[in-house]
Amino acid sequence: MGLLSLLWVGIAAAVAILSLSIQTPSLYLSHLLTFIGGILFLPASKALFARLKRWKEELGTENDAENPLYGLDHARLHLKTSPPPMWMNMGYWDRKACFPNCVPGEHGKSKPISLAVASRTLLSEVLKTAGFSVEKDGKHIARMGRVPSRALLDLGFGCGEQTMYLCSLDPIRESDKQWWDSHESVPQLDFYVGITKNRKQYQYAQSGVQVLTERLSGGQPYAELPTGYSKHPRPIDIRLFCADASNPDSWNAELKQHIQDTISQAEETWVLALDTLYHFSPSRWPILTFASHTLKASFMAFDLCLADNISLPNLLLLRLVTKLMGAPWANFGTVETYRTRLREIGYRDVTVRDVSEHVFAPLAAFLEAQDEGLKRVGHGLGPFHVAKWMFDWWGRTGIVRGVIVVAKM
Repeated sequence: MGLLSLLWVGIAAAVAILSLSIQTPSLYLSHLLTFIGGILFLPASKALFARLKRWKEELGTENDAENPLYGLDHARLHLKTSPPPMWMNMGYWDRKACFPNCVPGEHGKSKPISLAVASRTLLSEVLKTAGFSVEKDGKHIARMGRVPSRALLDLGFGCGEQTMYLCSLDPIRESDKQWWDSHESVPQLDFYVGITKNRKQYQYAQSGVQVLTERLSGGQPYAELPTGYSKHPRPIDIRLFCADASNPDSWNAELKQHIQDTISQAEETWVLALDTLYHFSPSRWPILTFASHTLKASFMAFDLCLADNISLPNLLLLRLVTKLMGAPWANFGTVETYRTRLREIGYRDVTVRDVSEHVFAPLAAFLEAQDEGLKRVGHGLGPFHVAKWMFDWWGRTGIVRGVIVVAKM
């Protein structure tokens, strides 16, 4: 008899005993407690002994020869506990990228690349596709004396790394140095408004932004700047909000007013969505319509589209996968459908750049290498195993396309 069955028997017996306990309460209460104690003793004992056995194995006092972690537990003492880079997007990967477990130069592989570097590179590629460059800003400064005042609305800023990259010319935290680059495609901004729905990420990002704003308000000069930047760049007004970026109607009065004040002061407004829009519910179109009609803002993003021809089995499986990943099916259409819809809501200059070969298969290879490395010290990818399978599937079949989208008014 299983534990659940025993519990049902116990409940039935308890009811019977309680019905009789009206006549002799103390006697039947004693029987009831004894019966329940007998029912619970065996499973409680098993749980206790299982816990004691796990403790012994963790301490290395039992089953040393068979325990796969024996002799490796001290690896945790060598793990860096300082905050690591917290970038999280699909990344833009060199197709010859070398991951942590391969030898640079072997089979034509290049130097190792991290998720943080690939994630930052994806943002750089979006900015390049949008036409930003320090060289272009430098020419504008030489001709006009300044660049236009710019506002950026960032829909889903993660843990703040992309905020740092867009608003600072120097690394802010020690971990930023691991992925920083020359900023050749980063526009000079005057206003940055970031929105995320995830409160934990919002709180994490706030700590880094606080350091950045203190530096900017103190007028601290930068060490080395690309040509085109002044030694003391214009101060940037940086604000982060915890809200549902997909639904402007749900924003509180403070956020709505701040955005209105921001765009009224900016000569040029952009909306950025880096690997976020396909999660928006009910779809990406309410916020993009708001960006076009209300903000009069240009738009740049990394997003997902469907291939033109997908077999029925793949289509059915994809619908299931998107459901599990929390991405509404309304967000999945072909490139042409995406381009047409952008034009319908007011955008005239639309660019869609397919970068799938730099995203899915290389990301799956990175996750495989990361899994192998983690297994050496008794860990693994955990829930990211499913993501590894999914990205490999997308890379092999081509049914999902990773695209950089730029739409200008």
